[in-house]
Amino acid sequence: MARCCEDTMHNDLKNVAAPTELASKGFQVRYGTIAISVARAFMLYLDRVYLGEIVKNAGFQEEFGASKESIGQVLRAFFFSYALF
Repeated sequence: MARCCEDTMHNDLKNVAAPTELASKGFQVRYGTIAISVARAFMLYLDRVYLGEIVKNAGFQEEFGASKESIGQVLRAFFFSYALF
């Protein structure tokens, strides 16, 4: 009976990936996640910058007939929702 269990454990160990393979996979996932996070942070930065520049434009204010107070409310809502996420 002991021999049977040893064979089963030995066969199970054959199917386990080598530690270097697991480390390599973890390395790829870790740096892939970091790369996506940095790209997303850059996109969000551009979103904030461009929104601020668009709102400052007099043509934007004339086209939508918006007062400074209403633009302030829109920006407040945008940045509040931005801060939540």
